[in-house]
Amino acid sequence: MIQTQTIVDVVDNSGAKSLRCIKVFGGFKKRYGVLGSVIRASIQELRHKSNKKSGFKKGDLVFALVVQVRSKSKRKDGQFFNSFKNSAVIIDKNLKPLSTRILIPICNEFRQKNSAKLVSLAPFIF
Repeated sequence: MIQTQTIVDVVDNSGAKSLRCIKVFGGFKKRYGVLGSVIRASIQELRHKSNKKSGFKKGDLVFALVVQVRSKSKRKDGQFFNSFKNSAVIIDKNLKPLSTRILIPICNEFRQKNSAKLVSLAPFIF
């Protein structure tokens, strides 16, 4: 689960390396972000400090979509799965990814959430 002040790894080629969660969107007093949640985050670390093309700098506020969480997630068929880290993809206000590539496989639940652009950028789906 993602909550405020959680450090999240960025798993796309946008130029950022890690984010710190500031706010979890999705309801009144929503405390925890789960798989597929939209968060507001601050960039903590960049992949390459001399990269001028990314347009990001440390401290910028961005929107991000959570694609992996360390806590267990349950599927509709009863299976549980989890990952080893908290990961997110940087998006814009229209929920479109700002990157051109996602570096990790994403779960099948994004296919049902109408995230066709996100699914097409991922290497494969589990």
